[in-house]
Amino acid sequence: MQNVKGQCFEAAKENIEILTEAERMKAKHLMNALAQIIQEFPDFSTIIEGPLAENGIKIPSRPATPSDRPSTGASQRSNGSRR
Repeated sequence: MQNVKGQCFEAAKENIEILTEAERMKAKHLMNALAQIIQEFPDFSTIIEGPLAENGIKIPSRPATPSDRPSTGASQRSNGSRR
């Protein structure tokens, strides 16, 4: 375990916030991907949405537009290379 100014880094408030934000971003990307799959393959809608709805998880009705999507390091790098 690493210590940061006498604290265990894994339990530090800042680390917990970073991990929480990373999990939020993963969930956003996953929901967007599922929305896109459902849009492109409507027959999969009940297969995907049913089990998730049972657990209170709702997939967006349509995928995010490119401007709505969360940016990642990879997408920022690829966007920069097009300029």
